[in-house]
Amino acid sequence: MGAFSIALTYIGFGILLSNWGFGNLLTREVSRENSNYSIYLSNFIILRITFAIIATIIINIVISFFSYNHETISVIRIISLSLIATTIIKLIYSLFIAFEDLKPISIVFFITSTIRLLISLVVVFLGGTIIQISVYYTIVEYLTMILCGIITIKRLSNFQFHFDYKFALSQISIAFPFFWIGISAMLDTRVEILILSFYFNEAIVGYYTAVNTILGGVTLFSEAIRNAVFPIVTRYQKDSSVILKKTVHLLGKYILLITVPISILIFFFADEIIFFLFRDNFHISVTMLRITIWIFIFYSYSVVLSNLLMAHNKERVLALFLLFSGLLTVLLNLLVAPIIGVIGIAIVRLITSVIMFVLPLYFHKKETGYGIVSLSTVLRILLCGFAMFIIIHFLSPYNLWFSSLLAVIIYIVGLFILKVTLLDDISLLKKVMSNLVKRDT
Repeated sequence: MGAFSIALTYIGFGILLSNWGFGNLLTREVSRENSNYSIYLSNFIILRITFAIIATIIINIVISFFSYNHETISVIRIISLSLIATTIIKLIYSLFIAFEDLKPISIVFFITSTIRLLISLVVVFLGGTIIQISVYYTIVEYLTMILCGIITIKRLSNFQFHFDYKFALSQISIAFPFFWIGISAMLDTRVEILILSFYFNEAIVGYYTAVNTILGGVTLFSEAIRNAVFPIVTRYQKDSSVILKKTVHLLGKYILLITVPISILIFFFADEIIFFLFRDNFHISVTMLRITIWIFIFYSYSVVLSNLLMAHNKERVLALFLLFSGLLTVLLNLLVAPIIGVIGIAIVRLITSVIMFVLPLYFHKKETGYGIVSLSTVLRILLCGFAMFIIIHFLSPYNLWFSSLLAVIIYIVGLFILKVTLLDDISLLKKVMSNLVKRDT
């Protein structure tokens, strides 16, 4: 697991280089005017393939300077060959986000992810190696690219390929802030894997990767918010600031309402989750999961705040925030890793996630005059969450499942008693969706 995680971290940086922020730029511009998709898609495909080739070469050169074992180096080299496929897939995904038509692409992702999972399980069951899994990973990535390409061709029947090198060169400069946002985000969230690999062996990296795997699954909720909100925010930033404010407050309330109980449940079920998915000797992963699960709340808000800043053309400001957080992450990790070990890495990640929530929130409120959720709403939800936490804490020694069920019921009842959830929320949501449908038709 450690070798594969190290490989994916290198590939993550390679994906960022090949993406160069073109995905976010395409989503923003096509969301504003759908008819412009041909010129953006044509030029960005060429640019991304070119950058992917460069990234693959750089990765294979860089890893030769480190003392990774043969298996880790082989895994990195094999997976790096998937960069071209991955960058095309992500570009297509960005386009469908702009069109708000993710269903066909999501089906492809589900099918190919299932295939990849089943193949990996079969390889492990038959006593295969991580290198074999890497080969199949790369093959499935190209299969995903082909299927996404077929769907795109059918969906975009009026697409006209038009490469304009002057336009392409200008977009490299325009997309650079988005690229820097991606680099800074990687420093903030993935660089700890590389730092761990410098100080410790692949086994320790594997313990941390186990936590990252679970956290990655939970934050799929946050990523879904990112994909759904960006086009909507971009539209309303242009057309109706009043509706945008109401939508942001509604979204902010329900993010906290959902993420708080999920985080509490995972905190108390950390042992069961880790030992079910991995092995009994992953005790240190339990502690790390209980520390890092609270990132789920702050990260979900950071996603929305990042989208708001980019929709207001403030991506340079966001890039500065991410750069600060990323450099702080690197510095703190280098300081605490030799002293506290992998637990220190988890603590640093929680601290920097809070910072990446506070900085964009402060700037957004200063620029727009409103926050992402009212203080009274936050206090009421946290009060219900505190009651839920206390109930599980004191009753879990007797029966964790029963205490959790009771705590969830009390949490939900508390929300209604304190009038956190209102019928007006549903009417506003319907109004937002109705306006989007009218705009599209």
